[in-house]
Amino acid sequence: MRHDDGQWSQGLISAAQMVARATGNLCEAANQAVQGEASEEKLVTSAKQVASSTAQLLVACKVKADPNSENMKRLQSAGTAVNRATQMLVESASASFEVQ
Repeated sequence: MRHDDGQWSQGLISAAQMVARATGNLCEAANQAVQGEASEEKLVTSAKQVASSTAQLLVACKVKADPNSENMKRLQSAGTAVNRATQMLVESASASFEVQ
């Protein structure tokens, strides 16, 4: 394995770990919000971190992937869905906190 491949693999693993941590933080913030213990800011920040870390993971994937491959197209589609879902969560959380 070339050194560059090892660095890329480590970067990919690091990006995936960031997505996992961000998702865990979002779940924690959502649970706290349901229990009335979390702020809007924490929930919104957590959702935005999921979107950001997912985007970074996609960038890491694009470095080595064929942009026209079916797998890359599916990854891009999944990334777009994550971005849309986090935007909807932010909007819903903001509306919910405004009502309270």
